[in-house]
Amino acid sequence: MLASERGVVTAEFMLLMPALISVVALCLAMLNLGLTQISLELKASQAVRLISYGLTYDPEEEQIETWREQHLVCVRLRKPGLISLEAEQCLIATGT
Repeated sequence: MLASERGVVTAEFMLLMPALISVVALCLAMLNLGLTQISLELKASQAVRLISYGLTYDPEEEQIETWREQHLVCVRLRKPGLISLEAEQCLIATGT
C-alpha cells in the first residue's frame, strides 16, 4: 500500500454509510407501511362481518364508512396520517 493511499478505505466507508443507513431505514419504513395495510385489511373484514350480522363496529384509530349496494354491505376504513391508508370490503348481508 502506498503512503498516499492511506485512509482511502476509511474515507470510502464513511461516504457509503449514510447512503446505506438511508436505504435500510427506507426499507424498514416500507415494511411497517405494508404491515399496517395488512392490519387495516383484517380490521375491515372483521368490521364488515360484524355489520352484516347487524352488530356495530367501533374503530379505534380509523375512520369508518358503511353503505349498502343491493344485497351487499360494504365498509371502508381509512387510517389518516402522512401516508393515509384505506381498505374496503364487501359482504352479503345476512342480518336484518
